[in-house]
Amino acid sequence: MLKKKAKVLTTAIEKELTNQNYDAVYRLAKELQSSDNSCLSTFERNEVMLIVQKAMAIATTWIGDANRSLPYAVEYVRIASEDMDTSTYADACHTLGYVHQRLSQNDEALKWFEESLQCSVKLGSNKPAADTMNNIGNVRLTQSNYACALEWYLEAQRKYLELNLLPEAATSQIGIGHVYRECGRLDFALEQYFEALGVLEKSIKRTNHAICLGNIGIVYQKLGDYEKSVEYLTRSMAELDALDLQGGVAMFEGNLGITFCAAGDSIRAIKCYENAINIYGKMGLALEQALFEANLGVEMSRLGRYDEALAHLSSAYEVELRAGRQEESAGALWHIGEIYASKESQYYDIDRGIELIRKAIETYQEIGSDYYLSKAHEAFADIYKQHDMWQECAYHLEQHHQYYAKVQSAEVRRQADMLGWERKVAEQTREREQQAVILARVQRDVERMAEQATNKNQLLDGIQSRLSALRPYVEKNGIEILEQLETAVQRNISSSDLRKQVEREVDELIETSGHDMQRRFPSLTKTELKVALLVGMGLTTTNIAAVLCVSERTVEFHRLNLRKKLKIDKHNDLKGTLFSLLNLCLIDVR
Repeated sequence: MLKKKAKVLTTAIEKELTNQNYDAVYRLAKELQSSDNSCLSTFERNEVMLIVQKAMAIATTWIGDANRSLPYAVEYVRIASEDMDTSTYADACHTLGYVHQRLSQNDEALKWFEESLQCSVKLGSNKPAADTMNNIGNVRLTQSNYACALEWYLEAQRKYLELNLLPEAATSQIGIGHVYRECGRLDFALEQYFEALGVLEKSIKRTNHAICLGNIGIVYQKLGDYEKSVEYLTRSMAELDALDLQGGVAMFEGNLGITFCAAGDSIRAIKCYENAINIYGKMGLALEQALFEANLGVEMSRLGRYDEALAHLSSAYEVELRAGRQEESAGALWHIGEIYASKESQYYDIDRGIELIRKAIETYQEIGSDYYLSKAHEAFADIYKQHDMWQECAYHLEQHHQYYAKVQSAEVRRQADMLGWERKVAEQTREREQQAVILARVQRDVERMAEQATNKNQLLDGIQSRLSALRPYVEKNGIEILEQLETAVQRNISSSDLRKQVEREVDELIETSGHDMQRRFPSLTKTELKVALLVGMGLTTTNIAAVLCVSERTVEFHRLNLRKKLKIDKHNDLKGTLFSLLNLCLIDVR
């Protein structure tokens, strides 16, 4: 009975993970974790532990508590690492990478994603490999490495489309939309989001559909179309609320507040900020709460509600300062300084106000934030103007214009860089297409030569056997002639001209993609590398033997060594795995 319950819960967890119903995943995982599993075998208990750690890591991350997810993800990897050549280990590494990503620990995230990717490729697991590529794209986007991010999204999308996984391909398209949005190409971003949305409308994975709606709302917000921004953000929140993903609801409700603020509707902006703050507060997510608490404080200050403004800004400042978020804490300090510097505030203290804003400027200088330095000096100039302190006002206006000019120059460079990385991606795409053409041509040539060599060898083998059959009937004087014929036949079976031609073709193949494969797997000998490339191209053992002028038994020996050195399980297809590795070598993992 207990065994049956564990199996039912495990199946239910896997189903809800597929459906992205993370609240249900969390509830079921807690139930499985607290169940009496004493009747299970050691192996079964280990399987239950794996499911629990995975489910808790993923569910708590999506619910919005990545800090609580980390111990589960680490334990998941620890248990799975008992056998590192399995899809479970690859999945565990991917999960740990994702948690580090949510915690903004990008280097650690990349480390575990790359470990997962290499394992998935070795196992021939194309869908998990594409999932990991997508997440590497997400990390590169966070690092503002737009060219690299775009390349990974495109590669993931290509793999998904090959597997006919359209909803997953749409998630890569959302990533491509993010790249264009961050680069200010909002029209291109909308195009990508709407194409993805069209696919996701038909998918059962409603989480990605809801997130796509929210991102469309953010783009319309940046375009100044507040009516459409409100429409899409509201739809996103409704879907996320139905899925009970409150962290997502809070994020887009806060963005809805930003939209109302930009539209001049302070009352509704404040209400949205308060709702987001309350949700994050219940979830114990202080950093996310501080982000919108600072926004709320600024809006309260605009309305002259200085008591509430100061309370919210001070709370946000303390949280952000403890978390080491310098830019955000400096922003809160700057707005607190403005409250003290305002003659309309009951807290009016010009000296303190100037001191706080100056501290914020020092922080901006320390982190090199020219945009906020421009804004802070402009605010400083306005304060001095209100107090008829014209010399100080002129100085800060001059500083504002200098930093503003630097910001504009940086924007011009960014636009130039954007054109540069777009050209780079186009060049890389052309290069991969050219490499694919070379690979296809070499494959055709090698297959043709293999077929010729096989046919020729079969013909000569037949002649050789017939010559051997003639030996008893040949007179003594004819034996010498017969032996000369046999030697000539044997020599032609292993044609030196054919061997040289094949060597040239295989060397060209190694030049195209083999160097990177040898770098990844330095234990491979040159012959093993050749066999790996030929197997990956789809040649049979017989054809490889003919091409390399060795016996089939020798080829089988090299195939066995490849499985051992690349840690490819006997249940996994050697040809498919080597083909995936060959393709992976055409892109830069970093």
